[in-house]
Amino acid sequence: MKLAALGLLALTSLAALPSYAGAVNGHILAIYVRQSDGLVYFETDGAISDRAPCAASNNLWVLPNENSDTSKRQYAALLSAKASNVSIDVFGSGTCTRWVNSEDVNTIVIRN
Repeated sequence: MKLAALGLLALTSLAALPSYAGAVNGHILAIYVRQSDGLVYFETDGAISDRAPCAASNNLWVLPNENSDTSKRQYAALLSAKASNVSIDVFGSGTCTRWVNSEDVNTIVIRN
């Protein structure tokens, strides 16, 4: 019985993983910070591959928790890349938790 329960738990854990996570290389076209709810999102000019189905309709990326230390560092990286006009790589999480049609950012890499 325990073995069956562990097997079921393992299968449900795998089912929770996103099947797609977007990736893009390009320049930042714009960075948006909304007053109404603090949402931080941005758009890039590159072609996005493996986009999460929830975000397939646009080229926007969202920092999933703008109040976290990680998202604050990512926001600083975005500002730096935009000001320097260098390309970035963005890797998504495969989810749209913060905004229903824009993929949550997992990793930002600044290129020169």
